[in-house]
Amino acid sequence: MGTQMKSVAVSSFVETTNKIATLFHLSRIMLGQEALCKILQATNLSTGLIENPTQRESSTLTIHSIDLAIDLINNGFNDTHGICAALFHDIIERNPAHVRELARKIYLFDKEVFQISKSLYDIRNLQPCDNDLSNLNSEIHRATRGDTSAFIVKIFDVLAHSFPKDFDTYSADEALNRAKHATLYIRYAILLGMTEVADSIVNKILPYLMPTTALHIQNTLEQWGSDFEPHLSQLARHLYTLVNGVADVAIQKNTLASYFEIGTELTSWHTTRVGWPICTIQIVLQYNQDSAWVILGKIQQQFKLANHNITDNLNADLNSSLYGPRHPSWKPILKALETRIIWDGKPICISIVHKDALATYKRGILVNYVREQPLKE
Repeated sequence: MGTQMKSVAVSSFVETTNKIATLFHLSRIMLGQEALCKILQATNLSTGLIENPTQRESSTLTIHSIDLAIDLINNGFNDTHGICAALFHDIIERNPAHVRELARKIYLFDKEVFQISKSLYDIRNLQPCDNDLSNLNSEIHRATRGDTSAFIVKIFDVLAHSFPKDFDTYSADEALNRAKHATLYIRYAILLGMTEVADSIVNKILPYLMPTTALHIQNTLEQWGSDFEPHLSQLARHLYTLVNGVADVAIQKNTLASYFEIGTELTSWHTTRVGWPICTIQIVLQYNQDSAWVILGKIQQQFKLANHNITDNLNADLNSSLYGPRHPSWKPILKALETRIIWDGKPICISIVHKDALATYKRGILVNYVREQPLKE
């Protein structure tokens, strides 16, 4: 038993060390030397603050915090204070008996990091006991004091804790309540234009929020997708030949999030009917977006159109306070040229989009993040 525990401890130490090396590398490459120095100091301080009873538990918490920081940087989050707070957040949350001492050390390290860390700690204390989403939403805004960085870190933290390995440890009622709480962070992510993150959370929590509906959607997509997969790959190759040198081609398969919509009320959400098309072929322009119409002309010549409707959002006006024109479901509209074709008897969405517009649609505020304006309720 002693040898086995020692082996686990060594394995955890190696994993933690490798992840820290990855964090430092990303920090240097994507944030610069000054940010790296700050994050290095925060990492050293965070690993020294852990008060858990076993080395294995300590390593697990450290790995989660480092993973969170890595995920934030990979997604374009460039606020060094927020990344440092991500490294500290689990330590404070899991050591209630030492909160004052831990807070004092973080405050001495950096006051801004302390403020974000305090917001994350205050949010954590709200979630387990409050099932009134309207009240919880107000309390979350009060806890963050409108700090957008705190919201972003928490959104990614919710995503990290939305996997089955976390939800399956709860009772059905508790899992449902936590899934309901997560819908608030889906809403925050959409408000910040972070569509990709919002969809990722939906895909994780929908089986607990709407189990029967999620199972039906998943089974339908799997059945239809397996039958159509070879035809879809052939279409993608054909389109790539058509646009070679001008654009890339990517297959975007529908997921649970494709049929999930958030309403204007905090407690309102629903799913739409599952039907064809079950995927979108994205033609991603690398250069001038004016070539979109040229590509569309070629597609019209070579494929049968499902209808003659063309949706032109290439030059849609961006709302000054949001990250795109909004559907009633709150999601941003992709600035793209869209139509549908018939392939092997099935309708397929074609979306022609510039790479920069696609990045903005997926990542929103993270594309050029500046920590300034608070997130409004």
